[in-house]
Amino acid sequence: VKMLLQKPVVIVLFTIIYSSFTRSVVQGATPGERSKEMCKKYLQYVPNSYDCAFLKKSLAIGNEFAKEEEFPHMVMLGFESENKTFWACSATLISEQYVLAAAHCLIPRNFGRPSVVRLGVANLTDTVHRQDIKVAEVIPHPDYKNPLVYNDIGLVKLEKKVDINVYTRPACLYTEKEIGTKEAVNSGWGATEFNGEFNNGLQKVVLELYDLEGCNRTYHKLNNRLTKGIDYDTMVCAGTKSLVTYQPDSGGPLTIIHREGRNLTCIYDVVGVASFGDIITPADVPSVYTRVSAYIKWIEDTVWK
Repeated sequence: VKMLLQKPVVIVLFTIIYSSFTRSVVQGATPGERSKEMCKKYLQYVPNSYDCAFLKKSLAIGNEFAKEEEFPHMVMLGFESENKTFWACSATLISEQYVLAAAHCLIPRNFGRPSVVRLGVANLTDTVHRQDIKVAEVIPHPDYKNPLVYNDIGLVKLEKKVDINVYTRPACLYTEKEIGTKEAVNSGWGATEFNGEFNNGLQKVVLELYDLEGCNRTYHKLNNRLTKGIDYDTMVCAGTKSLVTYQPDSGGPLTIIHREGRNLTCIYDVVGVASFGDIITPADVPSVYTRVSAYIKWIEDTVWK
């Protein structure tokens, strides 16, 4: 209780400190600079008393349920149909008012575009820390051409800013092409495309990153959607060579732990956005993610314009 009472004061102070600073960063910034500075801002939202030991320890290969505060950037997109909200596709909170998503989750379907997002929960049925916020605008990347899978990335602008706290906090954007690690974490509720099925509890799985050859070998027959093969500059492939099967969310994030110098922090970097793959991905069959670093300038120009 004490921490919760103190935290809004900390957030207000940092908002004041960074408000003028952010405006100066936006003016004339090179691609990636704004993302790095905003990441430093979001790090200030992590209370000193916050214990993120689960984030820094070695993760085991295999599916396991996430802790309540482990992935505060996770978002579920909601679609309204016949006076009901239909939850499908995951996404990632990357600022106080913008969500990073897959473009294929944002194009009109039988029930329209996403109209609401849910944040702040690991279990979708929880209500204590939940934030449901209406969508103001959906912004698929201008070069995304359905049914092709290239440039499968987009943004969702919310009607109002989220309340930043331990349970809801933006992730950082990874700005470098080379990821610099052999493993990354996929988190989600198993909300694949629009089949209406998902787990209430958020799950995580550690995935291995695949090279271009290994990924193209899997998807060389996907000619109608992948006409140029895997584009390593704009795509990341990740999977597991163990006996584990997993169900990556459409639009969900592929993440690594953010580092400040050599030090691990209590926040994630988003390196990829889940684009396509098998609905239930077996061993040694990677899923394909849109490479976030390839779209940094477009993201920054939209979110922090």
